[in-house]
Amino acid sequence: MIQFGLQLIQSSIKVEKIKIDGQSDEDTEVLSHLDGLVQIMVDMLVESRHMAEQAKILRIFSRLLKNPNFPSLKDKMINTKLQKEIFSILKASCRGTRQNQDFVSAVFKTITVLINSPYRNW
Repeated sequence: MIQFGLQLIQSSIKVEKIKIDGQSDEDTEVLSHLDGLVQIMVDMLVESRHMAEQAKILRIFSRLLKNPNFPSLKDKMINTKLQKEIFSILKASCRGTRQNQDFVSAVFKTITVLINSPYRNW
């Protein structure tokens, strides 16, 4: 059920059913609703040990981190927790085995987006 919800969010952002650019008032309202999910997804990323869920969350964050309009990602505590978890996932899970190739790809893509995003802490 969780994976289905994450898949809906991911595909909606991907095909721009959910517009995260914040150019209109309607987009700003959608951003505020989506911003409420950021803390939940960070907590899910920390708590979940299912690679499929983590990969979907990372793919969502790789899209969200490109947009500078999320107040919860500007929160230093949430942002630090997210960055720390992304790097710990990279350290723990990305050993180059064939079975988690999609997961490794999602982790590296998210790190690449994070490095270029306005949310990085370093």
